[in-house]
Parts: sequence; structure tokens; C-alpha cells
Amino acid sequence: MLKQIAQSIYRNMLDEVGVPASLAAVIQDHPSLRQVVFEEKKTASSRDIQQWEDLGLSSRGFDAQRGVLLGWTDTQGSYASIDLPVTALSRLVTTRKIEQFTCDITDIETLGAAKSNLSEYNNLDEFAEQRCANLLGDISKEGLLNMLEHDQIRSVGAYATDTLSRYGWDGRLNLLNEGGAHHFAAARYIAKRTGIPVPICTTLHEYVFEPLAVEQLTQQFEIFAIGDPANDARSHLALQDAFKKVRATFFIGALPWSAGEHARDASAIFLLKNDRKSERIADMFRKEGFMDLGQVLESKMAVQQSANKITHRRSHQPSELGM
Repeated sequence: MLKQIAQSIYRNMLDEVGVPASLAAVIQDHPSLRQVVFEEKKTASSRDIQQWEDLGLSSRGFDAQRGVLLGWTDTQGSYASIDLPVTALSRLVTTRKIEQFTCDITDIETLGAAKSNLSEYNNLDEFAEQRCANLLGDISKEGLLNMLEHDQIRSVGAYATDTLSRYGWDGRLNLLNEGGAHHFAAARYIAKRTGIPVPICTTLHEYVFEPLAVEQLTQQFEIFAIGDPANDARSHLALQDAFKKVRATFFIGALPWSAGEHARDASAIFLLKNDRKSERIADMFRKEGFMDLGQVLESKMAVQQSANKITHRRSHQPSELGM
């Protein structure tokens, strides 16, 4: 008992001089803080693509603003909450709309909706083979036409209404369909096997990292992922208390979860690079094996730069189908 009291007093003394001793103890006592499951999952569903525009979004629900971090800091002797507008964060992802973007049906790699669970399949070929086998009996021009004439396919022909999306950090073309997933996947599969071109001309919504914003954000902050299990609030309460003891500034917000992710048992923590206490904490997090989101972000940026994916109108062979 006396030993524990002495250790607590010693940690408090270190905290007062800017050494995050209490935080180090919290990390050891709460291993769930390091247990983060945040992995890129490429499936046949566009809902499994990470949404990096949501990085840092606060837990204020409808009042949350993109580009504004919620945190705590020492202000005139009082440790209080603070809102910090971050221009680089608000500009992290830019969007553009490309009218009459042209691609081939085989260029589509994910779908937005289906009666089946698209997340269970690695790609649309696998989905077609396992869930649409009854539609693949005729691998021919006639079989392809039969699939494309389904009344819920709205992506082919002069009156296409389904649109496309593409995320720079993912690189794939996604069809934002409202129906007809099985017949579309079967048509795509047949077109791929027969080599018959099926042009798609519709609107593309593109989401890409702004390179300067990525650079500015990673210059301003160290960013880590920390476990935030819904069934254990004690770990985060202990974390916040440890930050308060050392009077360190920190900000916390959302990870860029995909729309289809349900667990979300982790958050992003932002530490200022020009602050000595924050830099010590960042060094500790890195040493303890916390996921470095700054490095993840830079790697995603590299994927975008090297992907060499099509982002403008492409020309394709004319369709043999007369559609």
C-alpha cells in the first residue's frame, strides 16, 4: 500500500514537470488502448471503403463540423475543452463531379447495394460465381443482352441514372446502383469472359486527397489510433485524467471508418508537434506500438499518387449490342 502511494506521488511529481508518467501507467494498466482493429478491407461492396473525409470528426453528432477538432488544453491554469479549426483537415479530401465519364462495364469493381451481403466477397467475379451462378448459363452475346435488359439495371444506355464514385486512396470504380446487383454482376462477368465491350457513360463523383493538406496536417500533428471499446469506458476516463495531470494538449475524433463498419471501437488522437509535452507523449505512443495514423495517411497518399487510375473521360470500343 505504501509502495503504491509512493509511486503515485512520484508519478505526480514527474507529471508536474511535463513528464507523462501517469499516462505511461495508464497505458500499462489498460492494454485495450493499444488494441485497434482498423484495416483496409477490399470487398465487392463500396460501403467497405474507408471515408478519410471523416478523420477527426468529433462525437457531437449533428453538431460536429469537419475540420474542427475537439480537445482539451491548459488555459490560464484551468484544464478545459477547446475547439480548434484546422484548415488542412477541412481540405484533406476534395471532391469533383465529372459528367459523361465513360468506362467499360468490366472497369466497375464494386457495387453500392445488393440483396446479398457484398462484404462477404472479395470482388465482383467471386460474387457472380457464388451468388449469380443461375444467371451464368449462357456465356454469349445473347446471354449478355438478356442480363442487361433487366429492368433494375440503370447504368447502361442513353438514359443511365446510376452514377459512379472513386476514392483516390482506393483507386477502384464503384457503381452506386439502387438495384439489379445480381444481373449487373452476371452481365459484367459475361462481358469479361466474351470480350464484348459494354460502355457505361454517366456521372463520376471523385474523392481525392489534397496533397498540400496532407503535408500540412502531418506537419502540424502527430496522429495515433487508440482503442475506444464501447464496453469499457474506464480506459478513456483514465486516459483523459492522465492528460489532465500532465496538463498536455490533445484532440480526439473519429477514425475514417467505412460506411459498413459497425464496431468502431477506436478513435484518432491528435498531438501538436510544436508542443514539448505532446512530443513526449507521441514518442511514448510510438514506443508502445500505437498505430501511427500519420504514416497510414502518407501511405494512402502514395497509393493515390502511384495508382495511375483513370480520372477523365476514356474512349472505348463501340458496343456490339446496339444499346
